[in-house]
This record gives sequence, structure tokens and C-alpha cells, in this order.
Amino acid sequence: MLRKIVENLTIIILLQPLLYAELTYGIHVLSIDYHPSWRKLSLENCGTRRFNGSGKSPIAAMGEYPWFVRLGYLTITKSSKYSKKTTQLNFRCIGSIISDWFILTAAHCVVSLPPNMRLNRIRVGDYNLVTNPDCEGAECNDPYVDHQIAKVIAHEKFNGPVKLQHDIALVMVTEPIEFTDWVRPICLPRGSMLGRDFIRDTIEVSGWAEYHKKNREMSDTLLKAVVSIIKPENCNYQRMKIDGKNQYCVGGGKNRRDACLGDSGGPLMKFTKTSEQDVEPRFYNLGIVSFGPGNCGASTQSVVYTRTASYISWILNNLY
Repeated sequence: MLRKIVENLTIIILLQPLLYAELTYGIHVLSIDYHPSWRKLSLENCGTRRFNGSGKSPIAAMGEYPWFVRLGYLTITKSSKYSKKTTQLNFRCIGSIISDWFILTAAHCVVSLPPNMRLNRIRVGDYNLVTNPDCEGAECNDPYVDHQIAKVIAHEKFNGPVKLQHDIALVMVTEPIEFTDWVRPICLPRGSMLGRDFIRDTIEVSGWAEYHKKNREMSDTLLKAVVSIIKPENCNYQRMKIDGKNQYCVGGGKNRRDACLGDSGGPLMKFTKTSEQDVEPRFYNLGIVSFGPGNCGASTQSVVYTRTASYISWILNNLY
């Protein structure tokens, strides 16, 4: 009799979140929360940081977003058939650390590349692009570390570069990433977060965006901005209609601060608790920079992000 009561109680407890998720967003919270791959993520220290920045400054503090990484590409050029090949390293996308082995980024950053370009490395722990290590006053961070690529996993339904749907990818490195005060993972949404739309919530973005509009230069230091998610039907992006289930529309209108060219693959970040049991809030990756207007900073159009919560099962299924 006791066993039967316990079983019935268990069924009641588990069916409620599953029913709620199916009726709202079609996300199976039950199967996600008990997915075995959660143990491969660093849940204890994800989304935490040692250093807080100034809320008013557009420049991020050193160590404020320790999960940011830069994606490095090798471009091979040859001016003529008689000349030698030249190889150039450049960085054109961002990703976020989600475990000691995996980076989350946009699919268009790792596939559909020019034939003479290939993803070569993941740079971890960078902040100022012209110094290494970086220092603020008397305190310096650790030198950045370049990790080689073991495997690239782009979503099988990614249909870029035209429509950019399912614009999400994982990059696995060859050696585990060492977590420090300057390098930490960001959390993935789970539980009650999977059923929220975060419309008009305070959200943070960051990156080495095009800072100077005229000469299109990158900022030397990591920048940040506070933005908000808007309803899909109010999305101010003229090129295409967005998918409200799998994409977020962010910013636009009078608020012209958002992700920019060079920030693709970077995270849309929410500082929050998943439940009342959480002692402190953490940073969660709500979205991934996908596409936006070319003249960012001067445009009133919105930026579109891949909605991370819609792909949690895909992410967990592809963690090795």
C-alpha cells in the first residue's frame, strides 16, 4: 500500500511540469531535467563570476563575462599560381563556454565558410585584444589560452546563409578547458526557465562589436549593453519574418545598443534564479547572436537570436 501511494505521488509530481510544458512551448521539461548529460556540465560554478562591472559603463570589466571565447579562423590566400600561399589568422565570431569540453555558438560561424577559410582555434580568457595578459590597475588576468578543435557539430536543420534558421552549433576542443577566476562556463536554461518568454526583461549582451561606425573598427576591450526581448509580431527586422518558437527578437527602435558585426555566436544573458531554492542568481544563456542589420549602432532594426531553450535537448544529446 505504501509503495502504491509513493508511486501515485511520483506520477502526480512528474506529470504536472510535463503537461505545463507541452501546453505552452512544446518543450518536454520532464525529459530535459532528467537528461543524463546534465552531469557533464559544470552546474555548481556555471554562470558565476568573481568580478562585477559598473552598470552604467558600456565597457565590460575584466572577468565580468568569463565564459566568452573568440573563434579563430585561418584564411589561405594565393595571389597567383606562381606565388606562395599565405596564411592569416583572424577572429570573426564569439562563443560561450558551457562545459570544460564544449563551446556553444552559431552554426553560420562554423559551416558555410568560404572555401579558403577554416575554423582553427578557440581562444579562451581574452578581454583586451591588444594586450596579453590584460590588466586593470594592479590586477592582471591570466594569459589567454588557444584550444584546438576536436569536433564541430552544427544543427542538422541549419539552412543558412539565407534564412539562418536553427542557427546553433557546438564546438568540442581537444583538451579540457581549465576553469579559473577568469574562465568559467555559463549556465543553460532549465526547469521553469524553459516555459518563460522573458519579454521586456532586463537582458545583457556583450562583445567586441564594431565600435566606430565610420571606419568599422572593433573595440579593443569587451563591450556590453542592456537590451530587452520584444514580441515576435513587433520585431523590427525588415529582411525576413522570424520564428517566434525558435528565435528571439531583441532591441531596435530608439535603443541602438546591441550585438553587432563580429559578435555572431555570442550569448544573450539573463542574470536570474531558476527557483526559490537557488541561493544566488546566475547568468544563463537565453540566446545566440544570429543576424541583424549591417549598420548596427546607427540602425533602428532589431537583432535576431537563436532561442537556446528550444534546443536544450539537441545540445544535451550531442555532448560526449
